[in-house]
Amino acid sequence: MSARRITATLSALLMLAMLVVIAWPSLRSTFEPPSREGPIGLVTVGDEPALWLMTRQEEERSRHVGGGTRSIGRWVTDHYLHFRLQAHDARDAGRRWLRELRVVKDDIDTHGRQARIFGQQGEVVWVWVCDEVLALDARDGRVLADRVALERINPDLAGLLPRDLQFHAWYGGLVINLVDGRRVRLRSDGFIAEPFTIDDENAFRYATSLSTTWNGFYQTKDFGVRAGTFGGHWIGLFSDAERRDAIDDGFGDHYRNADEVLDENFGARRRFWRAEAGRTREFSEGDHPRIRDLVAIDGAKTYLEGRLLKAPDVPGAARGAFTRIGIWKAAARLPVTFDDGGTLVVYNTRIDAAGRLALARLDRAFREQWTTTLPFKSIGARWSLPGRLLLVGGGDYSRPGMGDVAEAIVALDLATGTWSGWDVAAEAAIERPK
Repeated sequence: MSARRITATLSALLMLAMLVVIAWPSLRSTFEPPSREGPIGLVTVGDEPALWLMTRQEEERSRHVGGGTRSIGRWVTDHYLHFRLQAHDARDAGRRWLRELRVVKDDIDTHGRQARIFGQQGEVVWVWVCDEVLALDARDGRVLADRVALERINPDLAGLLPRDLQFHAWYGGLVINLVDGRRVRLRSDGFIAEPFTIDDENAFRYATSLSTTWNGFYQTKDFGVRAGTFGGHWIGLFSDAERRDAIDDGFGDHYRNADEVLDENFGARRRFWRAEAGRTREFSEGDHPRIRDLVAIDGAKTYLEGRLLKAPDVPGAARGAFTRIGIWKAAARLPVTFDDGGTLVVYNTRIDAAGRLALARLDRAFREQWTTTLPFKSIGARWSLPGRLLLVGGGDYSRPGMGDVAEAIVALDLATGTWSGWDVAAEAAIERPK
């Protein structure tokens, strides 16, 4: 091939390359699936509750730079973090609205940036995004006040509001440790900062931990108990090995608190037993009821890793709005009961990776009225509303392109067991199995 033809060929290839570059978009973006940031909050305006969910989503943004008659240029890639807030309907778990609160370039200066929901105070919801507190409208998530507004309303706070999450706590309201060592609590009416004195240092440290480091999730077993009183009878849900341990009750500890009974947990096949009660020997303070024997209830099914769903704790003044983000009183041991004497059992469908959680509503004779399989492997948070449950759960199974943990929101009708769900990572409603 002659030098002239080689030169012509190279020129043609270069021109083709330039045309391809021109045809390509100069800016391209790809997004990772969003993931939950911190606890989910139940926000109520009037009689309308909604679940608020903060998410973090990573974006890879590529742009083409350079290029000309003698160069095709190059691609430069930057990474950004999107902090978004969305509200979900308590009736069907569908997304009502989505707000983008902050977009930041993901470089060394943004390492560790977080977003969290603190709590609701009247018609204001306090949140943390990246490096500042925001006051949001409980109706639609609009920003009502940011750092600039708070310093304008409270001039003595100028330059003193910390940019680190660790100096904040939800303690009957939003408490801030200012950088000069003072503590203030922000009011929702007018966003005035008032001096604040801690009444219980241990409680405040716990509140700070929940507000800044807790990921918002529990384990399924935290929402279950293995015994309760039904129709005046002490009823337990135990495996055979757990039953044998339960009737070893010389001091009445197992009758008083079923959490003291052996818990096989993984793979435990549990069924219902009715206690034959007796009395302990006489102690200095008197005798106590104890489990003398446990008799199987005829016709009741066996449930893999089954537990009676725990009744929700009544919100206490000391915890205030903490209960709105799923924080429970650990000592509560009462199972859910209905007016007809029935209850709910949560259990696993199977022990392998294909297993999912399921719920069964039972009548007073512990026969199933309905059963439904949920779209996750574990319950992380739950709220009880009239006639329904709101559940948030996840699992360690992986889906192509969706990472290792899938989380979902479910609104479940207690009368029928039917539910609607939302896949957090896929940002879509869940198709419920027929």
